[in-house]
Amino acid sequence: MEDSLKALQAQLKAGQIGKLYVFHGPESYMREHYVKALKTALVAPEFEAFNFEALDGAGLDFAALRDAVESVPMMSERKMVLVIDYPLFAAGADVAARLQGLLTDLPDSVCLVFHYDTLAYKCDARTKLAQAVKQNGLTVEFAPQKEDRLIAWARKHAEAGGKELGHREAEYLVFLCGADMQNLLAELRKLVCSTDAPYLTKEDIDRVVIPTTEAGVYALTNAIAANQPQKAARLLRDIEAAGDEQPVSILAVITRQILNLYAARLLSDARKNADMLASMCGMRTSYQARITMESARRLSLPWLRHAMGACYQADLTLKGGAGRERALELLLAEMFHTSGAP
Repeated sequence: MEDSLKALQAQLKAGQIGKLYVFHGPESYMREHYVKALKTALVAPEFEAFNFEALDGAGLDFAALRDAVESVPMMSERKMVLVIDYPLFAAGADVAARLQGLLTDLPDSVCLVFHYDTLAYKCDARTKLAQAVKQNGLTVEFAPQKEDRLIAWARKHAEAGGKELGHREAEYLVFLCGADMQNLLAELRKLVCSTDAPYLTKEDIDRVVIPTTEAGVYALTNAIAANQPQKAARLLRDIEAAGDEQPVSILAVITRQILNLYAARLLSDARKNADMLASMCGMRTSYQARITMESARRLSLPWLRHAMGACYQADLTLKGGAGRERALELLLAEMFHTSGAP
């Protein structure tokens, strides 16, 4: 992913735009950013109606695609054809052969971009069509960005909005919003507009930003570790009220965090650091690992083992037992009333 993205950036910087691109991956902000960058580089706004064509890949037949690709640009050397969610490798043998021929001999005047938004890109590397894509184009997978890049990106956008966002505050914001840059940008814009002060503080972030379910569960388990039942109950209500996740999904996140806390306590007892926890548990941010280690030190191993069992029982309840409507509430009560609880 890194090499192909760098190749794309180099082509844009040098003004050497290729004839074929495939954009896919979960990071929608980056995908859309580079679609716009290609369009800006190739298509003059006054001739967009003639030199830019966006096609819906669902139900698109080969003849329509070929006509779009082979049509001549107006008052320009090149045109751009954007094809959204086209099942490139789901075609029959006859269409696949014609697609292979088309992609192998694209006109110099076209830039053809296959953009996968809601449809997953599934490349069958064994086929001649896949080889044609590889030999004649550039495939870029836009994966979630790493923590350090998201922090730098958030600080840059805050500065563009006239606000200063410190490194610690940016780290906290990235943790709350997750790796989705569209969501991070939306929350950052709200944050910038929420205060007249030149600095954005942690208090501003807590007041304005809506955390992801995962971040909400971290706050919930921190409240448990700090023996704050009322705060924990309020946080659980907030997570449920957000309406983004079903109870079984919320329980899955709670269970995963209890397991992370158990691993953190074992590592803490062995005098290991948060970096090892992040690596072992696949945590996406160093902040996430640090606060998990801090919480784990306040919890006993017997209590954590009991909490894992309680999560298992709550899962059984949610999947068919009596009292499923209150399963998460009862789980929370069990955690606070267990012997040896924090």
